[in-house]
Amino acid sequence: MSKFDISEALLRKFAKLIEDAGLTEIEFEEEGRRLRLTKQVPAPVALAPTVAQNFSAPTTAPDPQAAPTLNQSAAAPVAKEGTCLNSPMVGTAYASPEPGKPNFINVGDQVRKGQTLLIIEAMKFMNQVPASQDGVVKEILFEDGEAVEFGQPLLILGD
Repeated sequence: MSKFDISEALLRKFAKLIEDAGLTEIEFEEEGRRLRLTKQVPAPVALAPTVAQNFSAPTTAPDPQAAPTLNQSAAAPVAKEGTCLNSPMVGTAYASPEPGKPNFINVGDQVRKGQTLLIIEAMKFMNQVPASQDGVVKEILFEDGEAVEFGQPLLILGD
């Protein structure tokens, strides 16, 4: 097999393309020779402990005809005890690897550090979102195919 010589300038162009486009991998093929460059990325998900919020019960029953306000507890769900997994990026969240396949996880499942919990499609790339700790899925806070924002809570892991 012949040696595949490639210039440092071309390698630097590929590295800049990977960085500028937010890619983790690029593949180049020329004259039957293939080069794949991958960028090592730290775990994209930071799990931070959540604090259970205490809401006091209203002293009078709310008027069912009244429009909801941001101060009502219904507008902000009460967090369950555990660790909240927030979205590492903007994109579309998917619960399964492809339509018609089983979900990566369900409420009550035991998960291991590094296990794929969901995928987020961003700029036509499917990004796996792994667990950064062992735990049990307490609550799933997104719908399959839902657009998610950076930092949006996606699920709660507990012991």
